Amino acid sequence: MIAKPNILCRCGARLALACLIAAGIGACERKPQPPARLPPPVIDESLIDFPPEMHADDPVVNQFVGQVIETCVKGDYEKFRLLWTVREDPFPRQEFQRGWNALQKLRVLALQKMKTSKGQYLYSLHVRAEFDDTVPEPQKELVLLIVKEDDQWRLANAPAHHRKKILGSTAEDASPAPGDGLISTSGAPPAKP
Repeated sequence: MIAKPNILCRCGARLALACLIAAGIGACERKPQPPARLPPPVIDESLIDFPPEMHADDPVVNQFVGQVIETCVKGDYEKFRLLWTVREDPFPRQEFQRGWNALQKLRVLALQKMKTSKGQYLYSLHVRAEFDDTVPEPQKELVLLIVKEDDQWRLANAPAHHRKKILGSTAEDASPAPGDGLISTSGAPPAKP
C-alpha cells in the first residue's frame, strides 16, 4: 500500500509559510514617497503691467513689487500671506482666489515713496486689477502700503484717508484701516494715467 501524504500536514505547512510571508511583508519598513512636484506655473507676462516709469529708485522695492505681482498672478495665497505684515490680516482666501482666478490684467498705476510722521520711509502702491466677466466688478483699484518690518518689505492696508486721496471719489467710505494716521505724504498724489 502506498502511503498518501498527509494533506493536513501540507496545508498546515503552506498556511504557516503564507503567514510568515505576510508577517514579513507587514514588517517591511516602507519609506514614504515624497509627493510628486509639479512644475511651477508659467507666468503669462501679458497679465502684468509694471512699466519702468513706475519703478522706485530702490531696486529692492521693485523686486518686492514684482514678487507680489507674480504671487498674485500664480494665485499662491500662502505665499501672499507671507508677503503681508504680521500686524494685520490680508484679504481672506476666498476673496483672493475669486479675484485672481478671474484676473485678466494687473497694472501698477503708481508707486510713491512717502515718509511717516516718525521719519520712516514707506511706499504707496496703486494698482488696477481687471477681471473677466465671472466677477461683478470688472475693474478694481487698490491702494496698499509697502512697509519695512524686521528689515523686510511687507504689504499693508493703506489708511482710509490715503486711499481716498489717491482714488478720489471712487474710494469707499470705509472704516479706518489699520495704520490710519501713520503716513503723511510729501508732494501731490501721483496722477492717474
